Amino acid sequence: MSEMSAGERIFITGTGLVTSVGHDSFMTPAAIRAGISRFAEIPEFATKKGAKAVGSLVSGITDDRSGSDRLLSMAIPAMQEALFNAEEYYEELDLSQGELVLSLGPPERPAYEEFDNEDLQTLLEMTEGEELPSAQIIREGSSGGVLALLRAVTLLREGKAAFCIVGGVDSLIETPALMWLEAAGRLKTDDRPTGCIPGEAAAFMVLELESAARKRDANVLCELVNTAYAMEEGSILSDKPLFGKGLTSAITAVLSKRRIGTDTIDGIICDLNGEHYRMKEWGLVQARLFNGAEPVPELWHPAENIGDVGAASAVVFAAIAASSIRGGYFKGPNLLLWTSSDTGGRGSALLSAAQNRK
Repeated sequence: MSEMSAGERIFITGTGLVTSVGHDSFMTPAAIRAGISRFAEIPEFATKKGAKAVGSLVSGITDDRSGSDRLLSMAIPAMQEALFNAEEYYEELDLSQGELVLSLGPPERPAYEEFDNEDLQTLLEMTEGEELPSAQIIREGSSGGVLALLRAVTLLREGKAAFCIVGGVDSLIETPALMWLEAAGRLKTDDRPTGCIPGEAAAFMVLELESAARKRDANVLCELVNTAYAMEEGSILSDKPLFGKGLTSAITAVLSKRRIGTDTIDGIICDLNGEHYRMKEWGLVQARLFNGAEPVPELWHPAENIGDVGAASAVVFAAIAASSIRGGYFKGPNLLLWTSSDTGGRGSALLSAAQNRK
């Protein structure tokens, strides 16, 4: 179990999003709230039996691109938006004092090519001429963004970075990933009614300590209250039974920070993607965490709008939560998110409105 350490509050001061239903952090949450989706048949793909599959492509950005070039085409504008939002009308960030932590696709999933140091350097240079000093990559899957958030919080509280950019970018649309999902019986196709619908996305956010954000009079979007990561032995890639203990542990740890109960959660943004495994897992978790007499909070599962976006999921969900808090999309300011990686990693985070302390 990994959990966010105690200390000064962490604020989110900028977000950037590129998804199939919106190319910025304002359009995407609004589109998801409105129930908009953009699914289309994946061109030039068919199973061995000739069945077709649909996906959620970022049209106009990833067209005719593949591999690292496809990921960069989404990541660059998303990171630039996050930095722009963090700095617009406020004192600028000293980029030489920041650090990037990036969540990428897991090593077990095949790809045309690995996002390497040269690609990372290209991303680092897309900061208006002033380069970030360093970056870290996490390859863990859907919960990789939670690990990235935990790492960023550690860097901030240990004084190793003045601010952190946390990002996630992934695409399940390309043929190697599609064939991998199909071989495992996990891809929804014309002849398989259940399974995941692949998507692609990029999300970035700027994190700062409260004191740093207040000092430069930053536009605070919300507070990252707590983040936790745990392991589930019965992962979808293992032959062990699923009990839902890993996700239960991660969510319980997140809620323990300020003694927030499940009855004070105003909304949940989660990793349900159409696969039976994740529905079963969430059912087990609900039975453990929620009182049967209490209604489960409003549930958003963005995969029904943008598809499964893999290693980008946690950061996408957090960026959606930040915009939703500012926009009043839920009945209150306490939003929980959770993610479920194929190899057993379970992540959760709690975001809330950044109230001034008395």
